[in-house]
Amino acid sequence: AGYWIFVSEPSILSFSDADPISYDVDGEVIYEMHYGANLISYPFQTTQILEDALGDAVDNVYAIFGSGVAALVTDGGEFIGSLQAFEGGKGYWLIGSPEEGFTFTFNGVEAGLTRTAEQPTIREVPDLFRFTQSSQQAFSFIESATIKNKALDSEDIIIAYNDHGVVGSRYWSGEYTDIPMMGIDPNYIQETSSYCSEGDKITFKVLVASSGELVDMDVDAKLTWINMGISIVNLVETLPLAISLNSAYPNPFNPSTTLSFTLPYQVEVLLTIYNLQGREVVSLIDRNMDAGYHSVVWDADSHSSGVYLVKMTAGSSYIKTHKLMLVK
Repeated sequence: AGYWIFVSEPSILSFSDADPISYDVDGEVIYEMHYGANLISYPFQTTQILEDALGDAVDNVYAIFGSGVAALVTDGGEFIGSLQAFEGGKGYWLIGSPEEGFTFTFNGVEAGLTRTAEQPTIREVPDLFRFTQSSQQAFSFIESATIKNKALDSEDIIIAYNDHGVVGSRYWSGEYTDIPMMGIDPNYIQETSSYCSEGDKITFKVLVASSGELVDMDVDAKLTWINMGISIVNLVETLPLAISLNSAYPNPFNPSTTLSFTLPYQVEVLLTIYNLQGREVVSLIDRNMDAGYHSVVWDADSHSSGVYLVKMTAGSSYIKTHKLMLVK
């Protein structure tokens, strides 16, 4: 059996009279798995690729969770997700698939037979979108995510929300990027009070790196949170409800900045840069545009430092002006 141990500081816990103590001393350890989630340890110090360590037992595994990382077994018996290797000294949730359960032993680590393995370091997102690891967690594997019919960039960040609180986030890493979604931890109520309870609805946004815009995303399936839950979903941007000119990013800038705006329907758009004397500097957009999220880059390399105005007119009723600061 496996257990969570909560400590106030980093600690080493030893069971001197345990039997078996390890593979090395006592031979193979047999793990008895039941259907669903099983908390287990990995007994070797040498890191192993998941498939190598499990061998034929892969056929009985649906998914494996680590601390904020996960792997899902495909129909072809391959793993997808951020968890790629077992590491010594760590515990894992193994999600068993046979209803009758199964037993297995980890494959031994033999010199020359084990492929070089390393669990990738998960790239940290900006502080605003970070979350606290909880003992209660679920994962969504994002099969695809598109904005304006284009796949996300590796610098874009997918953020999971419960109501308006961040419960998980991950840089986009391509097809089947796994997004952790944390639940309320009964041992850390204060730190995780805004996290998920069973049945809560999960929503997603994408922080678009090129514009700094936070885009609401639609999910192609109803997604409610359950501890140890797994879902595979696709994301597309939600059409905006109103015309809006967003703040330029970056601002101040040198020499270029991105201007983004939203349109809930097709409309004629004028986007123009003026100096403080009211003279037009450059016309960036003057045409009919489709509904959705849009952005345009103003390269001011040929202009002098100072304060400028960007004015957006959409249709007959929307007019908005923002200040821009070019610093060279």
